[in-house]
Amino acid sequence: MKNLATINHIRRNMFINLLILLTFLFGISTVYAQEGNQLEFKVTSFQSDDGQSSVQSFETTLDDSYFSSAGELDGLTTNETGLHVAEGETSGVYTSAPIKSPLVSTTDVTLLWMLDGNDVMLETRLSTDGGSTWSEWIENPEAFYPVRNDMHGGTIIWVDGVNASLQVRIILNGDTVLRNLTLTFNDSNEGPTDSQIAAEMDSIQTQVNVCPPSKPIIALRESWGCPDGQGSRLMPQYQPVTHVIIHHSSTPNYSTDWAKMVRSIWNYHANILGWGDVGYNYLIDPNGVIYEGRDGGDNVIAVHHALNRGGMLIGTIGCYGNCGYLGYSNAEPSLAMLDSVESLISWKFGKDKIDPHDFATYNGMANVPVIAGGRDVEATLSPGDYLYNKLGQIRTNTADNITCPTSCIIQSVDFDKFEYLTGETINMTVKLVDQQNQPIANANIKAELDKITASSTVASPPFSLIDRTGEYEGAYSNTSQAGTYLFKITASHPNNEFVACYAEHQTVVNAPPTTTPPPTPSEATVKIDPINLQAFLCESFEPSTAIIVKDAPPLGSISIEASYNPNIVQVRDADNGQLHVQVRPNEIFLMGSSHIIRNDVDTDRGKITFEAELLGEQTIEGNATLITVDWFPQSVGITDIKLDSVKLTQTNGTVYPHIAQNGTVEILSGCPDITGQVILQGRSNYAGVTVTNGDGDQVETNVNGFFKIAGGNLSIRYSGYLNAEGDFSSTTIDFSTSNITDGISLGSITLIAGDINQDNIIDIFDLSYMANTMYTDDFRADVNGDGEVNIFDLTLVAHNFRVEGPTNDWIATSSR
Repeated sequence: MKNLATINHIRRNMFINLLILLTFLFGISTVYAQEGNQLEFKVTSFQSDDGQSSVQSFETTLDDSYFSSAGELDGLTTNETGLHVAEGETSGVYTSAPIKSPLVSTTDVTLLWMLDGNDVMLETRLSTDGGSTWSEWIENPEAFYPVRNDMHGGTIIWVDGVNASLQVRIILNGDTVLRNLTLTFNDSNEGPTDSQIAAEMDSIQTQVNVCPPSKPIIALRESWGCPDGQGSRLMPQYQPVTHVIIHHSSTPNYSTDWAKMVRSIWNYHANILGWGDVGYNYLIDPNGVIYEGRDGGDNVIAVHHALNRGGMLIGTIGCYGNCGYLGYSNAEPSLAMLDSVESLISWKFGKDKIDPHDFATYNGMANVPVIAGGRDVEATLSPGDYLYNKLGQIRTNTADNITCPTSCIIQSVDFDKFEYLTGETINMTVKLVDQQNQPIANANIKAELDKITASSTVASPPFSLIDRTGEYEGAYSNTSQAGTYLFKITASHPNNEFVACYAEHQTVVNAPPTTTPPPTPSEATVKIDPINLQAFLCESFEPSTAIIVKDAPPLGSISIEASYNPNIVQVRDADNGQLHVQVRPNEIFLMGSSHIIRNDVDTDRGKITFEAELLGEQTIEGNATLITVDWFPQSVGITDIKLDSVKLTQTNGTVYPHIAQNGTVEILSGCPDITGQVILQGRSNYAGVTVTNGDGDQVETNVNGFFKIAGGNLSIRYSGYLNAEGDFSSTTIDFSTSNITDGISLGSITLIAGDINQDNIIDIFDLSYMANTMYTDDFRADVNGDGEVNIFDLTLVAHNFRVEGPTNDWIATSSR
């Protein structure tokens, strides 16, 4: 009997011979292979600007080819339209093979499907120990339709574990056809934790013992780690709120990190369903923490259901009844959660003077309670029986909170202008009355201010207003920033003769409009573009300056003489085949009907001379680039780029007048920082990739593959992968219009798996090494990092057979 080592040796040789044959004859096109079946994952990463938060998604689509080759079909069959009931059957079941999450840690999984008909049931079960044990089968019903690409959207499947796998069971009846099923595995772990958010909120002060109540403390989007930050990819739309609609999120009632769940809900709404942002205006966890949801502030229209104009949507995190079919336990809403719900509604209804017990029309539906559950306005069980049965209590407590029988009333807050420009003083008048509408004198009125800009919210110290017998006047002059100025006004009596009252009013401060005087009709402008160019004394850095004309009539010829300091910069030759160094002319001068009379650069004296004429009907007119000068930095310093002589000749032979605008080129020392992302093919953890610059400095990538290093020529290496390179030529950034001192992003690059012997080519030697280490834990050959050299590693290497490095295929990405 052969021993185990001999058997493994035979198996290794069989695998390697088979894969080499497949590689030569057919090729292998998969990125990941699981359980012998081929799945390709689309990887998407959303990251906050500060790099502290990110959400990663791995998406794959199961179609007819997968259904027919993986899993079990019972009473079902497939064709090019998808999965359907077999002839002679009335129903059937498909059970998938186990599908392993490509992520190291998976927080949640979502399902989207395309369907013809409606008689379908989808069920899933989970394993978080590599498939050794499995949960019960749980239904995943349709939650939203239509969503992205006219698909049906299921509910979030909460995992929050490592080594996760999923199975899907599809039950079809009648003529229903499932065209495809999209699975998305997500990781929202990276970001602020609950304890960090709590510490930040503890440092914020809010008004207490005022009536109507002030706005409760909110964890802003940046605070909970929204990858889109305080902004949004969508333009906010607004409508006054008439109703508060309360939902629950249909997620578990337990968590060690609620902020992580908020990021998952954001990703589910914004990216997977395709809404562009989270659907709730606010979310509240069982600890009572209120999270800012939809970007845009008060009265912004959210997108949780199709007809929600006029609704402030609150998403309570958890399941509060009717969740048994999802496999989650039902819970009573916590007192902390209910207190926060009531505080949030009390602020809104007190400010907008809405009666919590009232009924009003909501999106064409008459007599909808102004505090309603999701089930009151759409076909859903949300917010669950337990929470829905608390709505009466919420209405009563809210009414008590905003009923202020002995309080003052801030009747109005008037500004002296509708809007302001930066630098202008904001003058305001506050009218204070009692319950009988009589002016109140001798009160203490203070105003606090939140300056809300596109990137941040900054609180300013309070200031007092002057009593003018019931009318109180104040002024605020620190208006250097453009944005929304939200004044939070509190009125109290020094002897406590009435309960303090509170109001919020806002105005807008705009930056002064930038106006460019119209050009004089009788003259053109010839200018250096950009006027002030910054570059670095750094290898591979090649900045450029253009000489452009604006507002020109039809020109038949041009003549330009310009000068620069040759000790600071030199001109990079645009045509090595010519005798003299040349600049790059406008393409129109290279056409057959044009003639370049002179194009040369005196590199010793720093003189550029260019002269050309256009023949026939060819002309240059309006705004156009005449020539482009590519610079080669020589030393640190700044040089003027002077237009010593310019002549613009019209087609009728007359010289056209012009204004000349000179410019500069500044060469800075060193290299700018370079940022980027390195993706390891076949892996979900991209940490540990070594990035080296031309000076020998090194950094390693984080778990999401991001790095930052001083610029220059970069070498990127990771064991078992082809090397990569990067430099300033790898980016599409326009150096002439970008602030390069803040750093340059190269985008992302994928390292190709399989170069085990690190000779920068994936060949028979790599395959042979892998065959000899099959079923071991050899770290060089275990290219996908799952702890064993196996068929998955071989598939990757065979797929990349004969690929050579180093690679330089950078893909431009946004910061999200």
